Formats: sequence, structure tokens, C-alpha cells
Amino acid sequence: MDIKVGDRVRFLNDVGEGIVTCIVNKNIANVLIEDGFELPTHVNELVVIEKAAAAPQKKETADADYVTDVSYNYAEREDYDYSGDIEEIEGNENPNVFFAFVPDNHEDLISANINIYLVNDCNYYIMYTVASVSEMEACKHLHNGILNPNTKFLLTTLQISQLSQIKKFHFNLLFFKNGEYNPVSPVENSINLKHLKFLKDGCFDDNDFFDEKAIIYCITKNIEDSISHLTETDITKISNEKQASEEYQKSLGVKFKPRPEPVTEEVDLHINQLLVDCRGLSNSEILDHQIKHFHKKMEEAISSRLSKIVFIHGIGNGTLKNELRKTLTNDYPEYKFQDASFKEYGYGATLVILK
Repeated sequence: MDIKVGDRVRFLNDVGEGIVTCIVNKNIANVLIEDGFELPTHVNELVVIEKAAAAPQKKETADADYVTDVSYNYAEREDYDYSGDIEEIEGNENPNVFFAFVPDNHEDLISANINIYLVNDCNYYIMYTVASVSEMEACKHLHNGILNPNTKFLLTTLQISQLSQIKKFHFNLLFFKNGEYNPVSPVENSINLKHLKFLKDGCFDDNDFFDEKAIIYCITKNIEDSISHLTETDITKISNEKQASEEYQKSLGVKFKPRPEPVTEEVDLHINQLLVDCRGLSNSEILDHQIKHFHKKMEEAISSRLSKIVFIHGIGNGTLKNELRKTLTNDYPEYKFQDASFKEYGYGATLVILK
């Protein structure tokens, strides 16, 4: 299908539509939806409903500063504004960055397309460069940009035959925040590939970032890197100090127990989870049924004294999400709400904090 930047498209496997902002490669296009998010989508899952208008001749006018390229490749957007508040996730202060390989077909890995992602699992912005290195040690630029906190980005899609020509990937990472923050040391690291792993389905694991199984590498240095230089004497000293500390705590009668995880209920508001058959219902009737179910579950959660509840509304065109949040603001002003965990729900859920 001939899809170009600027085309208005509709999703075949989901509700909603958007504007194509970037052609990543022959298989993947970035689509900007009404909520302001840009979604990497396979072109076979899109249908063009309105072709882009022919680009006008550039001229000097009062509108010269108007930006039509809304690509989220931030390195190409010199006007990107960091003044907006980014909602941070509690406990995500450590600079954790991952490199992920997600095949589109686990049944036939030899001919599958491998989607390659950069995952930012921390509360810092990341300025990054990624390069591939061949067996001849020739380094080739793959991608660069700025990745928002707690997000993932599709860098490219390769086939196994293309991946087998790459010996390793090289990364340079800089971490920063808007306003005051604790500085983090830059990271330069390489990931060496074991190509046979990509041909064995058992090497792809369940994970926190994708619905599909994936091979995931940690780019940022972990604790194993920090202790690799320790001698046997150093390790013995640390062990003795740890044992002395534990004995001291026991002498004080102090017992540390892990804090119990707060109970969080999940409620899926997709209409096919609420009704066996929704044929014949208008969009407004479907939305009314979903909001009524939302009210019912909110009241049950409040009565049960739950601490949190997650409502899964999906992305779609944003109608259900907007109506849900408007209802929370008007009918439950005493409770705070925010986007649920990106790792678990992507952009498709709202977390309500009840206490």
C-alpha cells in the first residue's frame, strides 16, 4: 500500500484514525493520533482515508514558523520544548535503559521481521545515538534522538539475514531532566549479538515492556559491572561487614519485613469485555454502558477500601479516556488520577488513587 507522510489513515485492528508523520521503513509508519501520541504501526494495519495535499511552495510569510513535521524524532526538532511537566514513576530514578528485539512471527523466525526498540525505563530524558558495528568493525549510524521518560521507541525493523551481518550495537546515552535533578554519568556501551538466539523461540522471554516475548539487553551498567573489579579480599571484607550488621540488627530485635503491595484492581472497559454482543448499539449507547460500569466499579472499590484501581480504556480515538477523566473530575474530585504504568498498559489505562 502506498502510504505517504501527511495521509490520514484508519487503523484496521483498532478504533480510531490519525495522520502519518514518518515512514520508518517499508513496513512501519508512525501515526499521530488525536491524543497527541505517535504510534509505530505496520502499514498492513492501516487504510488511507484521505491522501495528503500536495506540498505548497515555500514562501516567506507571517506563518513561516509554523511546524508541520510533528515527528517524534526529537533530534530533528530543534524547537522541542522541555518546559512541560513529565509525570514521573515512583522508584524509577535509576537510569535503566534496555535494547529489545521483538519478532512479528514466532512461528517462523527465519523469515520474521525483528522490531528493534530502545526502552527508557527511568524518570530521565535520554539523548541517545545508536550505531551498528559489522564483523569488519565498520560502525554505521542507526538512529539518534531524545527519548521521553518511561517510554519506548521503535528504532528499526530488520530481518534475520540483515541482523546476521551485525556483530554488535553501540550506544551513547546522556541523561537529563527539566529543572533541577541529580546528575547521572553518561553511558557508552556495546551489546554483542549471539545470532543463534534469534532462531530459537525459547530464547525470547516474557517481559514488562511488550505483550509479545522478546530478547532484551540492559544497556546501562548493572551491579555486576560495579563489582567485577573486586578482589577476593574485598569480597570477604564486605561479607564480614554485612554479617556484623545483621547480627547488630538482631541484637536490637529489629526485623525488617517487606512492605505489602497495595491491592490494585483492574477493570477492562472495552465493550467486548462488558457485553457478549454489542451489535446494533450506537457509539453513544456503547459509551453510556462503559461509563455506567465505571461508576459501578468505582463505588465498589471505594466501599472495599481499595488503595488503587486501574481502568483499561485502550487508545482508540480517545473518546472513552476523555469521558472517563471528565467524570472523575466532576463526580470524584477528592481522588487523584494519572496514566497507569507504561510498562504494563502502554498509553491505554488510567490509575485512580483512592487513598
